[in-house]
Amino acid sequence: MPRASASAGTSEGAPREVRTEVSRLEQERDSGALACGGSISVNDWLRFDYGANRRGGGLGQPSVDNLFTSVYSGRMSRASEVDYDGIAYEDLTVDSVSWSKVVANHMASRTERYGRAQFNVAHPGWATEAATDPDRLVGDGRSRDGATIRVIGWSASSPGQGPLPGRVLKVWLEGDGPAAAGRWLGRSACAANDSDQKKYWAGLGKEEDS
Repeated sequence: MPRASASAGTSEGAPREVRTEVSRLEQERDSGALACGGSISVNDWLRFDYGANRRGGGLGQPSVDNLFTSVYSGRMSRASEVDYDGIAYEDLTVDSVSWSKVVANHMASRTERYGRAQFNVAHPGWATEAATDPDRLVGDGRSRDGATIRVIGWSASSPGQGPLPGRVLKVWLEGDGPAAAGRWLGRSACAANDSDQKKYWAGLGKEEDS
């Protein structure tokens, strides 16, 4: 797999922290810790990341990782039938998930958007619980850009379908930088449908949630 190319570039408006992050990325590249397709420069970073944030693009705080994710996704499909960034789905780690305000509001307004009763993921933390569930099921997110994974997992804090709390959620994540780092960007989440729930409980050796 081709490695990323990071260059300091030239930009009088580039903040010091941007140059520092680009230098860090170069070191990771040179040490072999970073592998992907794409080219990252200070100028590209400023144009993409700062510009999107000024327009309210919901990308969160500017970072080289955000640009890395965009460049990587734009140059090649990260997700395949069996792996993501070349890592088998069952071997992916989810150490952290970041949620933008735009995505959080989108998940929390499902009923309003559909015009009928739906389960609203009112708190991103519910989706993070499902994404970090040790018993989660992971596969291709089948997004148009080929940049996401789909996670089916248990959220203990979300409202249950019965008298007890907790339910199975389906979560879409995009790697925030190299997938091997275990950092992810939350793209969406909703209640798992009956088919997904059956797969989840079957994986635990149960017919259904007891």
